[in-house]
Amino acid sequence: MTRYEPTMDKIMRMNSVTSTIENGFVYVPTEADWLPVYLQELTTFPACKHDSTSQTLDWAKRNTHTYPLFEYHRRLELRVRLGLPDDYLFVQCDEDEPIIDIQERTSHTIIWTEHGWMHTA
Repeated sequence: MTRYEPTMDKIMRMNSVTSTIENGFVYVPTEADWLPVYLQELTTFPACKHDSTSQTLDWAKRNTHTYPLFEYHRRLELRVRLGLPDDYLFVQCDEDEPIIDIQERTSHTIIWTEHGWMHTA
């Protein structure tokens, strides 16, 4: 766990992360035990007692390191978009390198070009 220290009031914090929500980067499940309480918090903002959404998104925005679950989904999305097999294994390269990932068994590479992601043999 990492302690979160807000640097703005909750209205300013929510304003700073609204584009993240509007651009579709926040997903809320259709069913969860905690969902009614969470939706109550969202719909009564800024009068709500707690402010978990803006705090969480602000924390995520300030912490740019990669987390395993995020990395898993990033690679899954990339695998689907490039039509790679389900058993495609990635090896992460440094961000400043043009090769983004290398397939461990075949040494195929994935690179970012001006035209988007490309899979090369």
